[in-house]
Amino acid sequence: MKNFYFTCFAILAFAVSAFAQQQVMQTDTSANGTITYRRYNASVTPKPVAKAKELLKATLQMRPDDSLHLDTIVRQEKLKLSHWAYQQYYKGIQVLYGTYVVHVKNGIIETINGNFIKVGSPSVKDVCGNNLSGAIKITDVLGKLRKSFEYQTGIQSIKISVADLNPGIYSLSVFDGQQWQSQNVIVQK
Repeated sequence: MKNFYFTCFAILAFAVSAFAQQQVMQTDTSANGTITYRRYNASVTPKPVAKAKELLKATLQMRPDDSLHLDTIVRQEKLKLSHWAYQQYYKGIQVLYGTYVVHVKNGIIETINGNFIKVGSPSVKDVCGNNLSGAIKITDVLGKLRKSFEYQTGIQSIKISVADLNPGIYSLSVFDGQQWQSQNVIVQK
């Protein structure tokens, strides 16, 4: 009788494992164990783009101090593809090179890839005192920095010439002395 239960349990465990593996078709990981690439089988369990943040949090095993902010969406209408780029933050501070992209077709997530940094417990010193400064950066859809400025916090408005930029979609990121906020802008001529 023990053999019967053991056999049933083994078959059930194998079936559950096989089904779970069907959802994920391919996974690559970095040296520190974080997932750098994952392809999903959209026909088995489609994952809607509206659940992208939840999927990334679970996949990357994010902790409470980690967060992702949608930075850019690039759409390829003819192919019905879109690429949702997320910037990583730790305790509200942007993590350099911490980006992750969700690739979507017809509203369903097909692949995710990127670089998630396990920050840990960094020691942070306030070297600025109370004289915080802000910054503005403008990047193109490929993430290449096109313009950057620094300013003293408290300024209400700044004029930025975009005459030297080609028409297209850019990400305008503003640091107010405490956190970054990003907005996509369109430059037209």
